[in-house]
Amino acid sequence: MERKTVAVRGLWRQKLGRAYLPGPDGRLGRSDARKANDATVQKLPQISVYAHPRSFFGIPLFFDLTSSYSNFWREEEVNAQRWDLFPRVTFPVRLFDVLKFESGIGGRETFYKLNNDPTGMYRGREARETFVAGMGMSTEFYRVYDGESVSKISNLFKISKWMHTVEPAVRYQYSPRVNQDEIPVFDELDRIPYTNQITYGVTQRLIGKPEKEGVHSGPYEYGKLKNIPKLQSGRPDCDRFKRKRRTFFEYSRRTVVEFQSLSIRSLGS
Repeated sequence: MERKTVAVRGLWRQKLGRAYLPGPDGRLGRSDARKANDATVQKLPQISVYAHPRSFFGIPLFFDLTSSYSNFWREEEVNAQRWDLFPRVTFPVRLFDVLKFESGIGGRETFYKLNNDPTGMYRGREARETFVAGMGMSTEFYRVYDGESVSKISNLFKISKWMHTVEPAVRYQYSPRVNQDEIPVFDELDRIPYTNQITYGVTQRLIGKPEKEGVHSGPYEYGKLKNIPKLQSGRPDCDRFKRKRRTFFEYSRRTVVEFQSLSIRSLGS
């Protein structure tokens, strides 16, 4: 069976946000044929609504919203309808015209209506409340090079100027523990992990300005390198730490390399 997707776009999307109506498999923009059985969960339907950040009365305080409705259906085992609301308020400022600082907090409310539970483990209605708070600081250093300084590469991509940026950043994020034992698991949204972490790193970008700019042309981001170590502390929600109830410290490191992605940055002449 081919699965189809319908996307709803219009004036409301241009002004405030966007809305989507995915197909039965819950995916956007894909067609897929899969073997299913009576226990296979399908999303019939899933509706997602996003409100883009909007300023409050012209002050640098922004509100945005992510929300969704999902109907999880299958022949056997528990079914559910889920409503998820995630409004968020952010406060971005620029310090000394050099540092970019942003803090924000969002409250998440998720409602469940459960039915067809053969085990009797779940009640008919459940709700989960939590929040996510964080703050981050970053800055940017850049240098512009004439295309002739690297003529072979510039001629290959028809670039007149290159800009190399270095963007160090640090961010802290916190999300408390919440009791989620009474909620069945359908996807990743049903288990929000406890988070108490600091993420820091450096992002480097290579941006090129075309020799001839047209209506549909502009600066492109030809390469991006992200080096993001992560520090996390607290008491994770897993059995071996629940027994000892000890504080732990975790360090992880991630490097991401990307090429040929579109950038909205503009270069001066």
